[in-house]
Amino acid sequence: MDRNLGRKRLPNLLKKVGMKIEVLHSYFPAETPDDEWIPQVVAKGWVILTGDKAIETDPINLKAVEDSAAKVFITADTNSKAEEWAAALIVGRRKLARVAEYNNGAFFVDVDKHATSHVSPERYKGAGGPKPREENPIPQPPDEIVGAAVTEPQPLPDPQQFLKFPAPPPEPSDDDIMSDIAERKLRGQ
Repeated sequence: MDRNLGRKRLPNLLKKVGMKIEVLHSYFPAETPDDEWIPQVVAKGWVILTGDKAIETDPINLKAVEDSAAKVFITADTNSKAEEWAAALIVGRRKLARVAEYNNGAFFVDVDKHATSHVSPERYKGAGGPKPREENPIPQPPDEIVGAAVTEPQPLPDPQQFLKFPAPPPEPSDDDIMSDIAERKLRGQ
């Protein structure tokens, strides 16, 4: 946490809810330029929480962020009470953690205490961007199911033995037609 967000109140409030917070002034003198401390905190695996918007706009600081692949969260202001920022950061902490975990630096993200989501989309710099997702292997069925599926299928029976069609009637001849007419007359039809 950059010194412009306070040295005690805000860090202590965040630590009380279990957030891991390191305060910049504990490691660097106040006059240490941003482009010197940024790569050092990134090398420790830390993300940067600051209210200093110049880190994104100053070319020297921007180069330090890009070169070190820093993950920078910038608060909307530094004038609010520590309790207000603590509330916003506590509400947005899970999203902040997801953004930091699933994205490569360099990036900047705005954090606002009045927004419904509290955390803006990432603005990637340099080689920053989403981390590649690992392919989850498709779960395999148990061996007994695999073995059953591999057995040779039984040949299908000849369909002709199930389908019995009557033999077609023979073609009628003229004699057959005449004998049919004679039989009907005898029966009275």
